[in-house]
Amino acid sequence: MTLSTGQRRHHFKNTTPTDLAITPFASWPLPNRSFHIAFYRWLKAGGYSPSTLNIYSVASRLALGYLNKLYWSIDPEKDLALVVEYLEKRYDRLATRSGYSKGLKKLAEYLCLRKNKASRPRMINWEYYLDGLPD
Repeated sequence: MTLSTGQRRHHFKNTTPTDLAITPFASWPLPNRSFHIAFYRWLKAGGYSPSTLNIYSVASRLALGYLNKLYWSIDPEKDLALVVEYLEKRYDRLATRSGYSKGLKKLAEYLCLRKNKASRPRMINWEYYLDGLPD
């Protein structure tokens, strides 16, 4: 416990994943571990709730453990699309997949931020918004 707040500091448990396709946290290269911690702190500084921090952190651990690459070699679009496919096969519940996909989007945003690369602009579905309006 810390004396200033009386609360325990956050730590990452070295849990062994049930799926063999996921590399355990302790077996990750050191840069990926520090990247994950920096991602968590970036989210926390952004004001996310503890439950959202947990879901997004699990999504990033799944992604980094599944891809098993150094974070600077991860392509936010192609590689994370592989992780989305894996999550769709692995998890049945729509709510779980939805939460993890939101976490992967934030991870992609953070990867682009760390690489000093502009993130892909959001595509606007103009037919949806303009449908029913007069010409």
